[in-house]
Amino acid sequence: MIILQIQVDKVETNSSEILQLIENGLMITMWTFTSFLLFFGLIGVIGSLKKIKCLLFVYNITNFIGFVAFLVLGAVALAAGTKISNLDTKSNCLSLSWSEKLTNTYNWSGTEFCQQDCQCYISSPILAQTYGVPNYTTTPSNVISVQECPGIDILLYENQASFLNFAERNFDCAGWCVGQKYYSFSDINQPVPASGKNGCYSKSIQWFANIPNTLGDVCMGIMSVLGIFMLFTCCLCFHKDKPPGNLYARMSNYDQQS
Repeated sequence: MIILQIQVDKVETNSSEILQLIENGLMITMWTFTSFLLFFGLIGVIGSLKKIKCLLFVYNITNFIGFVAFLVLGAVALAAGTKISNLDTKSNCLSLSWSEKLTNTYNWSGTEFCQQDCQCYISSPILAQTYGVPNYTTTPSNVISVQECPGIDILLYENQASFLNFAERNFDCAGWCVGQKYYSFSDINQPVPASGKNGCYSKSIQWFANIPNTLGDVCMGIMSVLGIFMLFTCCLCFHKDKPPGNLYARMSNYDQQS
């Protein structure tokens, strides 16, 4: 998937910015839609009160266009979410090029972190024995992730390491296609929950899929609201007890004797 490739390769060093960008995007979408409803709702109210046919026409055409647009956008988003979710298989984890890069990054960290040239800080000897790492110290230091290893050349893996740091901290997982006992890119002293010991690939795919799925659900909700507006208009226009007159008179229920 091109989208996932871009997300992994272009992830910022401060990966919390990803969540901030998504949050900002959702806020902008919410306020844009709210403004959209208020503006065209006001057009409908003014058109009804002032008996302005042009405004009533704009109001109903806008409802129809919005209904179709959000239906299409929601369907595309949900289809994209389903397609991303279908990537959650072991074979895809091992074969996709961007996933292979992350696997190689974890393999590289295993040759550097807590090894001969990088003594890591682990707070408890018992914890170190559980992890099975050969070179550690219980004297406090800042070497709690592979990025902190002195003299290490991380430039080749910088983007992947940043993404894996983000995944470990936000998804509570360690390893990629195959899980591991400890965090390599965030804090080795933090315990990995049982649910995260199967690797970060599956949880990352779920996270990526949730973005279009959420967008699709929101679009379908908006489409439903616009559909209700259109239904009310149709009920008013085509009800058997409708007052005489043209379409716009029926939509605003004008008094034909005035």
